[in-house]
Amino acid sequence: MNRIEINVSGPTQCGKSILLAAIDRTLREMGVRFRLSEELEQERNMGHPDKPEDWEIEMLGKSYIVLSETNIPINSL
Repeated sequence: MNRIEINVSGPTQCGKSILLAAIDRTLREMGVRFRLSEELEQERNMGHPDKPEDWEIEMLGKSYIVLSETNIPINSL
């Protein structure tokens, strides 16, 4: 089975958790199997990323998001 890693990085309070929650919901809707990293699992236990506050949504709106893809040869996995 191929492995795809999604890593969202940026400074504190830029909207990473809200973006990851949106990716989580989309993958679930698509029926895609995935797991959360231990670090993200711990962070989710501290808050409610599926119900962001207005100020959290505003933070994401102030962020510049770059989507990129990196191809890794199959025989290197």
